Amino acid sequence: MLHEIDIVDLLQVRNAEAIPIIPVRMSEAWLLIDIDAIRKAARNPNGKATVELPDASVLENLPDPKRTLIQLLEKATNNNKRRRKSFKVRRAIHDVAELIDDYSPLLRLSAFRSFYQYIQEVEPTITEKFNSRT
Repeated sequence: MLHEIDIVDLLQVRNAEAIPIIPVRMSEAWLLIDIDAIRKAARNPNGKATVELPDASVLENLPDPKRTLIQLLEKATNNNKRRRKSFKVRRAIHDVAELIDDYSPLLRLSAFRSFYQYIQEVEPTITEKFNSRT
């Protein structure tokens, strides 16, 4: 099972020489894999609202994954329009990343696979730590 890689770990291992850069758009798309994490981030873990994730195979091709993520979070809150205004979407987006337990479904995506292979080749210490969490 894959878990979140902490950028601080990358900086410590590389002595802050360099870290891989991932376009924000892509990293937001990568958050669209775990409905439980989205519901928890929406502060409604037992919600009954129908929230459908896009198929993992199309995540890299979504025109606006941030908008998709925001819409899913708002729907998962199950709040009315007035209560949604107080919902802290930016905080919820960060929470989704922290709440995902398993990033392995992303290995089917070429961009994530490339990123993960880079980490394995350039940062073996991080890969060992990454894999030891499973």
